[in-house]
Amino acid sequence: MTPRGRLPVADWIAGAAAAGVAGLLLLRVVRYLPITYPETLDAALGNALVFAWLLFIFPLIFAPWHLAGIAAFLLAACILPRIALDIRPDGWRLRPYVHALVWSECALNHYLFDINPHLALAMVGGLLGLEVQARVLHIGHLRGALGVVGVIGLWTLLSATFADVAAGLVFVTILWLTLRVPRTLGLRERRLLVLLSGAGAQLFAAVIPLLLPLHGGKELGRGLAYSFCESPEAGKLFVAIPQALSMEPWSLTGAHGIDGYIARYDLPNLDGRQEYRFFSEAFHGRFEWLTCLEDRVFVGMTNTTYRGRSWQDQAMSFSIANPKDFTAGLMDGYAGHGIAYDSSRQHLYFVSENQPLIGRLDLRSGVRDRALIDVPQKKQLLSLIVGPTSYHTGRDSLFMTEWLAGTHAYEVDLKTETRRTLYAHRDGGALGITVDEKMSRLYVVGVWGMEVFDIDSGELVARRRLGMLSRSPAIDTSRGLVYVPSTVEGKIRVFDQRTLELLGTIAVGHGPRIPHYSSATDKLFSGSSLAYYTWGGDALEARFGAPR
Repeated sequence: MTPRGRLPVADWIAGAAAAGVAGLLLLRVVRYLPITYPETLDAALGNALVFAWLLFIFPLIFAPWHLAGIAAFLLAACILPRIALDIRPDGWRLRPYVHALVWSECALNHYLFDINPHLALAMVGGLLGLEVQARVLHIGHLRGALGVVGVIGLWTLLSATFADVAAGLVFVTILWLTLRVPRTLGLRERRLLVLLSGAGAQLFAAVIPLLLPLHGGKELGRGLAYSFCESPEAGKLFVAIPQALSMEPWSLTGAHGIDGYIARYDLPNLDGRQEYRFFSEAFHGRFEWLTCLEDRVFVGMTNTTYRGRSWQDQAMSFSIANPKDFTAGLMDGYAGHGIAYDSSRQHLYFVSENQPLIGRLDLRSGVRDRALIDVPQKKQLLSLIVGPTSYHTGRDSLFMTEWLAGTHAYEVDLKTETRRTLYAHRDGGALGITVDEKMSRLYVVGVWGMEVFDIDSGELVARRRLGMLSRSPAIDTSRGLVYVPSTVEGKIRVFDQRTLELLGTIAVGHGPRIPHYSSATDKLFSGSSLAYYTWGGDALEARFGAPR
């Protein structure tokens, strides 16, 4: 306390940041409770999620410099511990300004504390147990520590994946030591230790399957597979393997992504593998989206260098019969990262990851233009996302969703190029969308969860909490199974197509992007940041299939 009895500024900052972390985590819990909220409250919660998402993504622009600053401070603290520590006879305490810095970092990186919802609850339980022990009992109380660790350990063992159990047991061990160790650390330091070890356990759970891929999949190739597509007419499957570090501007250095390629396999046996490499010093970037047509493959790209310029969005295409016949720079750089195909008109629609623009390519005439679809062009911080199945043949409609600060998905009538229906997902950064024509449902997935809408009425059918950064679901309509990957958490959740009940989880490890279910091979294709795999449809049904 200061001489006048007021808290130092550093303590006020630390307290406000800690309250911010708690509030943002609570927001996600409240948002995904199985409760139907009044429209005003639902909109307020959704808009708060958008803010939380923007608080997450924009600091990533400065990530290299930010991390360098943290590393420099840690190095200085190792050399001169007293700049960060108040070393006393009864133990160590962090100096007030360090608490302020650490809690500010926690607030800025709030998403790290609920990457994995199951382990996040274990972390919160550990923090509550620490408070009970410190305030009701005393630090080091044996029975109190046993009770806390027993409850948290049991919750950890209830996880559906071996990775969660292993990482959770590491967290429980640290929690036990934190509760039992003598008073070397103060209560404030113990809180930080539990909080940071909880976040570390969630990250560790995403890494374990990369080291021990015990998920039942058969490895098809190495590298991060961003997306898949197949051409049944040509009997080929294609896989996009980007080699660019990220979509962030700081990755736009040198010949970024020049080692990226498209892998090709022969259907249905997935043999005859070949690698198609299109990049050079003059043309390179990040492969993301694949759309296969009868004789040609279209590729959506980001962070592309072409003809001496850097483009945030770009697209290319190549002939399936002769991959050397390829065309770069399809949409002049204003759209490209996502592609949807209107099979009735033979139009391709290209959306931008950075602005609400839609490019259109008429495959019959070769004409390229900007589609005059009725989307809010003047809305700030808005861009668009499509999915592998964005076109609804029965309704002759294209479905897309807003990204960045967006709050809605659209059904666009392609006859009139106007919006037919709005769907308020409000998930904060929708990253994927999938049309289920069989059930007449629309899946919209985002940073923290998934909304499922009835396409005809526009009503919300279900809202599900997922792991961090989920992508467009793949659907096995013959077995009624829906596969939803979470990129950072490193899992694929399996839902019942009819009831939307969670049937189980596949722990693939950090990195799964857009999965693909192939009826030609009867297999699910997905992967991690290190490799991509296949799972047989019958084996998945035996493992997850619900009684029907």
